[in-house]
Amino acid sequence: MKKIILILALLSIVSSAFADFYNLNTLTSLPKKEAEKQFEEFAKLLGTSLNAGLGDPMNIGFVKVGLEGVFIPFKKEGILSHAPIGVLPAPYLYGGVSIFGITPFARITLLPLKTNGKYPYVFAFGLGYEVDFTPLITIMPSLVYQKSANFDKLGLYSFSGHVQGRLNLAVITPYVNLGVSHNKFTTDINVGGSDFSYAKTFFHSAVGLKILFFFAEVGFTPKMSYSLGASIGF
Repeated sequence: MKKIILILALLSIVSSAFADFYNLNTLTSLPKKEAEKQFEEFAKLLGTSLNAGLGDPMNIGFVKVGLEGVFIPFKKEGILSHAPIGVLPAPYLYGGVSIFGITPFARITLLPLKTNGKYPYVFAFGLGYEVDFTPLITIMPSLVYQKSANFDKLGLYSFSGHVQGRLNLAVITPYVNLGVSHNKFTTDINVGGSDFSYAKTFFHSAVGLKILFFFAEVGFTPKMSYSLGASIGF
């Protein structure tokens, strides 16, 4: 477990060295509809990164802290055409508590989207309620609010609702996550005579498996994502 935590910590340090991941200035010379088309892939990438890897943060137990990495492949085109790599790695630190089924949890990430010397980060706050149909089956609906800070020329907030279903086996916990998020982007970029903004709703789906302290998760929509992490709790 210590090795995985060390790897994810190093990922956070290394990823922060990436520079000029996106360039919003390319939108200024485009008509609004074309600018929205160019922005769509970027919006889908960020919307995926904010809502991927939620399987273990939603499965708290009583008290839990953990560290995970979310990896999202993407095409290097449009405002992402000069990104240093074609994968967005998002390291997350998370934790939560669960009392009488009421489960508040939180995550924070430093995204490697450095532009003009700024390193953006995102805070996420969630609240769920665990319903145990049997000792083996738990269903957990939850609401999550996320807000960005320190993006260059960009603001982002996201509201989402998720439902997790999991099997509580002895040392293995398979689970499924389904959700819907509404993501709002505002910018300081002028397109068509006004500041450009963009809003999009995404459907999220993922499956995962936790074995003892470790978990892995694959997301299918709106983009493929891969999550790996470790947590401790009781």
